[in-house]
Amino acid sequence: MRPPGTTRRLLARLLPAEDRDWVLEALDDLWRERARRDGLRSANRWYRRQVPSFAFRLVRDRGRRTAAALADPAFIREVAAVDGIWGDTRYALRRLASTPAFTAVAVLSLALGIGANTAMFSVVNAVLLREQPYAEPDRTVEIYTSEADGFAHSTTSFPDLQDLREREGVFDGVVGTRTFLARLDRDGPPEVAFGELVSWDFFQTLGIPMTLGRAFVPEEGRSPGGAPVVILGHHTWVEDFGSDPSVLGRTVVLNGHPFEVVGVASEDYAGNIPVLFTGFFAPMMMTNELMGSTSGDQLQRRGSRSMFVKGVLAPGVTLEQANGELEAFSTALAERYPDSNE
Repeated sequence: MRPPGTTRRLLARLLPAEDRDWVLEALDDLWRERARRDGLRSANRWYRRQVPSFAFRLVRDRGRRTAAALADPAFIREVAAVDGIWGDTRYALRRLASTPAFTAVAVLSLALGIGANTAMFSVVNAVLLREQPYAEPDRTVEIYTSEADGFAHSTTSFPDLQDLREREGVFDGVVGTRTFLARLDRDGPPEVAFGELVSWDFFQTLGIPMTLGRAFVPEEGRSPGGAPVVILGHHTWVEDFGSDPSVLGRTVVLNGHPFEVVGVASEDYAGNIPVLFTGFFAPMMMTNELMGSTSGDQLQRRGSRSMFVKGVLAPGVTLEQANGELEAFSTALAERYPDSNE
């Protein structure tokens, strides 16, 4: 009797090589004990919950290394030398030193953000092998941005996604999602919440049902900052809200902003990166509030690529036809926005 093979392989990829064997062996022993005591289904559920724990540690550790790099004077001098802005850099450092609390929060946020994206890319290939509860899995595809001098399967910006959503022909629908870490304030000390910002029609386009309540509606995809609502991940609803059906209409506070709970996602859908068990889904229009941007409207920055994009092919459309359409689309973007879309 062995734990779920896919979950065990994901854990093996997340664990440091020097600790992998003994940690997996210890988890296997605990799994067997739980299987004998509580049954196989309960033991498997417990085993799968170990993955987000180790994934979060990976994010945290990589975030710490990033923070150390950002604080390295040699790194700062190198960056300043590239642009010839050593004077501006010294001024910025003096300003940051005058507000140590703000600086600590800013560096930690940046480190966590970079660490989270690095960790996600390190496991995305394994995660994509996991079956998702899409209504049309044979017609659902991942859509990537390939930069001229960058990663061939990279993420996409919100303005590029909006332009793609307006094109008709090969796709029945195109949606985007991006991850965020937020401070969740409720009774007791604040907690770290893992969530996703999604297109308003994300659940409808992919055919993901609701356990309770509703999906987002068109009005919640129109005005930046005008849709303070969330859908709870099923795991969060069970573990943190006790499967309470009266959770609809309740207010949760994320990064200091109140959000009304309007739905609970399907038990079969754990999020775009299932091993991390998304706790909250919010409309993409709430990006600036949840991401805490200090450099303008993130929804307007065409060169800021942080969104995973999925499309549902129209009936009868082949992958070759879709790729041809996307080649033409990307060429048009490169001609119109040469500074950001080469």
